[in-house]
Amino acid sequence: MKRIVLNLWLSLIVLSAAAQTTGSEYLFIKFDDFSRHVEVFRADREVERISMNKENRDARELDLKYVLGLIERLETEGWVLMDSDAFPQSAANGGNDRGYFWTMRKPKGRTR
Repeated sequence: MKRIVLNLWLSLIVLSAAAQTTGSEYLFIKFDDFSRHVEVFRADREVERISMNKENRDARELDLKYVLGLIERLETEGWVLMDSDAFPQSAANGGNDRGYFWTMRKPKGRTR
């Protein structure tokens, strides 16, 4: 009987811990090559807007490096990259500008 009670008790502890971490959090990162802005969208926070004009001044080639560094930092916090996409922004500038999206997720309650 003690063994059954102990097993039930341990099972409840494991199920309780699993229930606290079910579900996932998601975030989206958008980088606009034309406006040189990065936006980070999360359900639990205000949109974080970062101007690459302030970060890298006129060094546009560093913009994407900054975003990749941001993704690496988020991965150390437990976020996992799920998807990425690039698309042309506008034909007004010859179609050379691009927009980039990254989708990341992590299990709820995970802080790493």
